[in-house]
Amino acid sequence: MDYAYAIIYTLSTHALIASGLDPYAGLLHVDQPGRPSLVYDFSEMFKPVAIHTVIAVSRRSKLSLDSEGYLRKDGLELITKHLYTILHKKKGKRTVRGEIYSKANDLRKFVVESIDFQPFIYKP
Repeated sequence: MDYAYAIIYTLSTHALIASGLDPYAGLLHVDQPGRPSLVYDFSEMFKPVAIHTVIAVSRRSKLSLDSEGYLRKDGLELITKHLYTILHKKKGKRTVRGEIYSKANDLRKFVVESIDFQPFIYKP
């Protein structure tokens, strides 16, 4: 799950920075030096995408661990491909990846202009 979350965190970080928000200024997660608290706050609404990905891949393929207890490279590739397939699938007007960027802009509008923020809800 952590691997799929890392991809969501990376996209969320980029989207927040692109929208002009500081990824280290958290709302829910405690601010700590060097901790991208806003990324963790913002990405919560996109974590179901990562969870769905890992469950879907594990149902179709036998994921196995290496000798150190980490997911093997072939499993990582399957998860990556499936996650990016979902991220590039249209959900309404935009792809899920597009929603990440759109919601980052919506969050900026909420913070700067007090415009209502409607969260992203993932429906597989």
